[in-house]
Amino acid sequence: MDEQRELNFWSKLLLDVTKETIENNSNAVKQIFRQLTRESWKLNTFQKNLASTKAYNEFYDLTGQDIRNFNWTSKVKTKQGETKRVEKMFKFEHLTTASDFQKELIHLYKSNLLTIEKIKELLQTQQICWITIEEDKELNKKYLKHRPNPLQAYKECNIDIYQLENVNPEKIMKPTFKRKTNDEIFAKIQKELNNLNQKYKFKVTKNSHATIYNKNNCYLHLRVKEGALKDICIYINGEKAKETFNKIKLNKTQIETTLGYNLNWDENKKKKATRIGRFFKGAEINTPFEFDYNVNENDYEKKVVKEIENFYKVFTPIIEKL
Repeated sequence: MDEQRELNFWSKLLLDVTKETIENNSNAVKQIFRQLTRESWKLNTFQKNLASTKAYNEFYDLTGQDIRNFNWTSKVKTKQGETKRVEKMFKFEHLTTASDFQKELIHLYKSNLLTIEKIKELLQTQQICWITIEEDKELNKKYLKHRPNPLQAYKECNIDIYQLENVNPEKIMKPTFKRKTNDEIFAKIQKELNNLNQKYKFKVTKNSHATIYNKNNCYLHLRVKEGALKDICIYINGEKAKETFNKIKLNKTQIETTLGYNLNWDENKKKKATRIGRFFKGAEINTPFEFDYNVNENDYEKKVVKEIENFYKVFTPIIEKL
């Protein structure tokens, strides 16, 4: 498939899937949407790869070659004669994050601005940069999912791009959507809670955490990160956390039957605290629930409050009897 045909193919495919993601909004379609947006990047040959100065120099010292000529699947022979996968030694990093790319497609579609030609333009501004593993860790501390200005994000993380003078900033995608802040999310959730009943005591304990209920060292707990709900759970703390966890777990069947879905029962053996809830990622048990409502924000806060109310009604009677 030649480059232009490939570009046309992926642009049409992304337009169709973005439309279905908004109008269908099923978990299966959203999964396909995420996968396709990521796969389209791996196939990107529209721009020459970039490299950080550190990655360029380290790779050249190791192989005598220019790392910008290699891609995700490339193998290389070192000066010592060893054959290695490049991506095992360095990070194949996208200046514009996958999350920003996905949300930009959705934003443009909702604004009636998403066309095949617009998607072609976006795909041609997906710039990839080889960086060191250490630089990747530093970048992800602050700019894991959202980078309003990718080049500025790299600069703030002290990542120098090799031969930066040859890089055209206009050829690197900057998201145009406005991302909600954690404070905005919490404020709107609080407003919805107030509309229901004052019994829901909402207290933001950190800039990304909120506690709605506290009884017997059991907290109804929300975590918001980068403008999206990441988990909702009963968080159990204190010296008797494991004991309390096991007592609540005796009601597992009743709890899950009433809620209508399975929960993650995270005993967390390495720490005192335990959790029972729905987690965005990293959980041992996959639950049929999508926490990242950025895909469809029309009723975001109402969905979150619905989950709060469900947890409150199901767990409160059990916790108060402990």
